[in-house]
This record gives sequence, structure tokens and C-alpha cells, in this order.
Amino acid sequence: MNKYVKFTKTEKQSHLKYKLYEAKLLKIPGALGVLDEIAEKVFYLKKDKKIRGIVSIFLGDSGVQVEGVSNISLKVEHNVFREIATNNAPINMICGHNVPVNAFDVGTCMKEVPKGIYNYRINKGTRNICYEHAMTEREMKECLQTGKIIAKKYKDPNFFNILMLGEMGIGNTTIISIICCLILKLSPADICDIGSGINRDQFNKKYQIIKKSVKTFSRQYGDVNKSNIFQLLCMFGCYEIIAEIGFILEAKRNDDLVIIDGAITATAALVASIMDDEIENNIIFSHMSSEKAGQEILKYFKRKAILDLSMRMGEGTGAALCYNIIKPVLEIYFKEDYL
Repeated sequence: MNKYVKFTKTEKQSHLKYKLYEAKLLKIPGALGVLDEIAEKVFYLKKDKKIRGIVSIFLGDSGVQVEGVSNISLKVEHNVFREIATNNAPINMICGHNVPVNAFDVGTCMKEVPKGIYNYRINKGTRNICYEHAMTEREMKECLQTGKIIAKKYKDPNFFNILMLGEMGIGNTTIISIICCLILKLSPADICDIGSGINRDQFNKKYQIIKKSVKTFSRQYGDVNKSNIFQLLCMFGCYEIIAEIGFILEAKRNDDLVIIDGAITATAALVASIMDDEIENNIIFSHMSSEKAGQEILKYFKRKAILDLSMRMGEGTGAALCYNIIKPVLEIYFKEDYL
């Protein structure tokens, strides 16, 4: 049976302790359903720390976008990046004034990183996967380490972090389709979707790129596993996705809770789970993406998303909406410890 939250064996053994704590609250035990499950997970993770919510968005550009696989131009995408920097993008509106939105440029091709966005750029976009590897192994490892460094910056002995994780990057639904086909052992027809709302010709082009890429990797490496996951990322990765992978891995080490946004970020969680299968204990999925890849990843994890709003927005918007629903419930549980 699919679950919204995954509890460790130790946490299950401590269930009575949680129930005794819940019984002291002015609420009917279990009456908030899924939200009670999330509160229980926070109960185990937070220990005696204060709770705070933080949004982290990784920004990058994919070389495959020149193949016409997206309806959004680089100019429009970069304008949204600037709006995030000035607190005028959708993610800023959803978060309001109480939740910080931190955006990190790990691989855009903008001439300059706008003020208000942190510059961790590895390169000015990835290379076009139709002709060469997206990045070198050095670039891939640097990006992975960058995600870890950023997550580590949030570590504080006084705070338990609820980290809303999202991304933006043109062409990255093509990339996740390749990755998901290979890891989940599905056909391109099972995964390929409209992304930014592409037309039939664009869809056919996208499908052929995915099909060819999957065949190329399978012929050279076979099934995806721990020994060749770095090759997969070098061949087809996006900087924003790889930074998210590193971020998730380090957040798990810090005992933080990560709210996964949509299909792109879910793909980062999928790859991270190959590197460390215990990351499942520290993630929840915010919403059921309308992208096929996001839906298939949830099936793989045997998990349910909190929301189902047919979204494919990016920016961490689904994660932030989910947090807005969770936050008041956690204040009921932990009002003395909530910022």
C-alpha cells in the first residue's frame, strides 16, 4: 500500500511515545489524517530543535533546448530568474514574507548572475546531449558537491529544517525522461510528456531524442546501478538536477526533512536513492505532477503525494503550497518550537 510518509524501524518502535505526546494536544488523535502522519515524522526528526522552513531553488540551462523541445525561450526563462531575485515570481508570492526563498545559479547561460541569486555556477549551461556528453565528470562531481555544500550551510544545532526543494531549467523534462526510462526500465512512450506545453512536432522531436539516448546508454552500460550512475549523469544530467541530488543526500545526513517539488525534483530523489537508499526516510512528495515521469517515480517509491492539482510549474511552487498546508498543523503540535 502506498504511503505518504516512510517511517524507520526505530521510529515505528517509538510510536507509543508519539501517541502519548499527541494525546496532550487539543485535538482528536489521528483526525488530521495525512497531516498527522507528517507531524509524527517531524516529531521524530526534530528532537528538541526549533522548526523553520526554507525554499531552495536550483537554476540551470540545458544544451538540448536548442533542439526545440520546449515552448519557453531562454529569454523568458531568464526573466523569471530575475523575478525570483526581486521577490516577484510565483514562488515568492506563494511563500509570502515568512519563508525565505534562496535561488542558486548552478549552470545558467545568463551573461551575469542577477543580484539576489547566489552564484554557484559550474558552467554556462550543459552541452547538447544529441552530440556529446552533457558535462565532464569533473563538472558533474563539482555540481554534486555544490548541492551538498548548500544543504550543509543550513545545518544548525538549534534548528530542524523543513526544506522545500525545487528547480528551473529549460529542456530538463527531456533529461528526466531519459533518466527515468533507464532507471525505471520503462519505454519512452511510458514517460515522454508535453513538458512546457509543446506541440506535436516538438513532442515527436523530444521523443526521438529520448529514444536514441536510452538506446545509447543501454548499449554501452546496460542497466543503471551504483557503478555507472555517474556515467548516466555525465551523459545526460542537468546542473540543477545534479545539485538537487547532492542537496538531498546532505539533507538526509543532517536529519532534515525535504519536501520534493514536481517531476524534476522527484527525479533527483530517484537518483539520490540509488546512491543512498535511506533518503526515503527524509523526503515527502508535495504534489502529483501532471508529468508521466513524476507519476512513475511515485509508483517506484510506493508513495503518495500530498496534493494532486495537475501542476507542472516548477520553481518549487508545489513544495511551497504543500508547506503552507503543513505549517499550521505543525504549529498545533509544536507551537513553542515553531518560528
